Order: sequence, then C-alpha cells, then structure tokens
Amino acid sequence: MKMAVEDAVVQNFIIFKCGSTLAAIGVMWYFRKTINYYTHQKLFAYIMNRITAKMNRGLRREKESIFDRIHKHKNNINRDLTVLEVGAGSAANLEFLPYNCKLTCLDPNPHFEGYIKQNLGKTDTVVSAEIIRGYAEDIPAEDNIYDVVVCTLVLCSVSCVKKSLEEIKRVLKPVSILVL
Repeated sequence: MKMAVEDAVVQNFIIFKCGSTLAAIGVMWYFRKTINYYTHQKLFAYIMNRITAKMNRGLRREKESIFDRIHKHKNNINRDLTVLEVGAGSAANLEFLPYNCKLTCLDPNPHFEGYIKQNLGKTDTVVSAEIIRGYAEDIPAEDNIYDVVVCTLVLCSVSCVKKSLEEIKRVLKPVSILVL
C-alpha cells in the first residue's frame, strides 16, 4: 500500500512537472513572434545606448560640421529652435544641438524612452523634450511645426524612404533645415 502511494506521488509529480513544462513551451511557442520582437527591441536599445558615446567620439568632427548648420540657422532666425529627431534612439545627437532647443524624439522602439530621459539629464542644451513613439513614414505631428529635422542612422531602416521624406517635408517649416 505504501508503494502505491509513493508511486502516485511520483506519477503526479511527473505529470505536473511535464504538463506544466509542456504548457509553458506551448504558450511560448504560440507567442514566439511577440516575445522575439520585444526581446530584440530591448536588446537593440541597450546596445545602441552603450555604443552611442563611442560613435559620437569617432564621428565628432563630422557631426560638429553637420550640426554647425543648425547653429547658424538658429543665429539667422534669432530664436530658439524646435527640433525633431527621427529615429532618435537614445538621443545620440543631444550634445551637438544648440542651447535652448525644444526637442521631440521620435522612435518606434519603446525601450529607448528610459535611455532618452537618462541622456537628457546629462545635458543642458535642451529646454524641453517630448518623446513620441512612431515611425518616419507617419509622423504624428502637425504640418510646418519644426525648424529642424535630424535623421542620423535611420533612413536605411525605414520601410519607405520616399514616404518618410514626404512626412519630414510636411512637418518642416518653410524656412528650415533637414540634417541627414
């Protein structure tokens, strides 16, 4: 009789353990695309935030030359700039922007938001910042709202470059700058 009870316990344990494991595997298999997508996004955000400082050091001279156009534009219009960074990532270009910018960071990856906030705390160039989840092909903004649109390391990854550029043109003010 004692052996039957022990056998039942072992059988129940095996059934419970195997059943639970198979159920967990089934759920993971069913949601595999979603799990993979979000894991990939989180890992990508982490890696990009880690390498941004190194990339900026390596590209400093080129970026300063490119962003010098924005500084000159600010002096020409003699007011603070509204800047949209498309594919902002971790806000890699903060250190190159002129003082007192009103920045909008656009990126579809929700895992960049924490890194953007962290990097905004390290700079005093931006007076206000808004973080928007979205894509370059469908920018959630009014027409003619930005003085400058910055696109670095992004147009190679959009699904439609033509549509992205049309959207950028739509949100730029008539006298504005596009930095690619």
